[in-house]
Amino acid sequence: MWCKSVAATFAAAGLTLWVGSQCTRTPGPAEKLLDLYVRPVLGADAGCVTVTNGADGWINVVYTGSRTCEMHRRLNPVLDILALRGKWTFLFVEMGPHRMFGYDIDVGPAPRHSPAWTFCDTNDCQTVFLDPRQEYGSIPGDLMDDGRDSPIWMGDTLRLGRCFAHEIAHGLFRDKQLSDQEAVLIENWFLAAIAHLAVRRLRHDPPPREVVSR
Repeated sequence: MWCKSVAATFAAAGLTLWVGSQCTRTPGPAEKLLDLYVRPVLGADAGCVTVTNGADGWINVVYTGSRTCEMHRRLNPVLDILALRGKWTFLFVEMGPHRMFGYDIDVGPAPRHSPAWTFCDTNDCQTVFLDPRQEYGSIPGDLMDDGRDSPIWMGDTLRLGRCFAHEIAHGLFRDKQLSDQEAVLIENWFLAAIAHLAVRRLRHDPPPREVVSR
């Protein structure tokens, strides 16, 4: 019974209880990333990447490059981008302001904040995620084609795969406009091909407000 109560507590927080010999082991950062973000997007192809804990809390995701994975890249754009990059690093942080790679970022639930931030240079990409124990919020309705707020957490099966697909897409282009367009495109691929939903995201950011002079 005690073991079940622990599992129920994790389920209420949107997490899986990773059962150890005493049924008390909680998931490490690499396991969280694999379970909540990677598997919902890659499915059976999750084995095409190796996810390990790195230094200072960072999580390393490395493309394995097997023959099967090379064939499957054509079917999954997220896997294809991970393969192009070769290695990607991730970090979970608490809600609030952070200084990362020379930028001040505000990490928190959408739409007032952003639950994820991605930084890429010529060779490497790093993504900072809000700790998944916290609420990720919703994409506001004025960015969606049905006009309704769209939750980022997508249930026990799809979990945070939508957020993962969006952030990986930012790694394809260094130009911000192209990067934002690709992120919306891949997010819509996830909504259609993985989540089997008809709803689409229209744009990355809200349109600029008109300034009315008085």
